Amino acid sequence: MLKRNLCASLVAASVIVVPVQRAQADEGAALLGGLIVGGLIGNEIAKNKQRRTRTTTTYRPTYSAEREQNRQVQHALNYFGYNVGGADGVLGRRSRAGISQFQAQMGFNPDGYLDGYERDFLLGSHQRALASSHVAPYNQILASQGPSGLLRTYRNEQLGITTTTAQQPVAPAPVPAPVPQPVTAPAPVPAP
Repeated sequence: MLKRNLCASLVAASVIVVPVQRAQADEGAALLGGLIVGGLIGNEIAKNKQRRTRTTTTYRPTYSAEREQNRQVQHALNYFGYNVGGADGVLGRRSRAGISQFQAQMGFNPDGYLDGYERDFLLGSHQRALASSHVAPYNQILASQGPSGLLRTYRNEQLGITTTTAQQPVAPAPVPAPVPQPVTAPAPVPAP
C-alpha cells in the first residue's frame, strides 16, 4: 500500500513540477526514466525500513543456585562485620566493597571478586563461627576481638600459626584469715 501511494505521489509531483512544453518523444522517455528511478528509490527506502534491526538488551539470567550462593556470601560478610546490606543474592556495589575489605584484611588481592578459594574460606569460616563461637578459646576471641577476630584466628590456624588467647589475670588464691584462738584465763591459784 505504501509503495502504491509513493509511486502515485511521485507521478503527480513530476507532472506538476515539469513545465508544460511541446510534446516531444524525448520528454516522454525522460519522464518514464524519472518514474523508474523514483520508483527504485522509493523501493529501497521501504526495504531499508524493513532491514533495520532492533537493538535488544539481553540479560544474562542469574540462576537460583548462584543467587543462593551470593546470599550466603552476603550473610557471611555481614556476620564478620563487613556491612554489605541485605542479603538479596545480587553482588552489587556494596557487596563488592565488603568483599574488597575482607580480601584486604585476609591478605588476598582486594579486587572485589571472590575466587573459589576465598569464597570457600569465607563460607567455611562462617559455618565454623556459627558452630564453635561458644567454645573456648573462640568465645574469648569473639568477646575481645569480635567476629572479625574469629576470621583472623581461622586464617592463622589454617596457616599453622598458633592461636593465642588473652590470658585472664590469675589472682592468688585467697588465704583465710587466722581464726582467733580463745584465750584461756589462768586458773586461780589456791591460797596457802
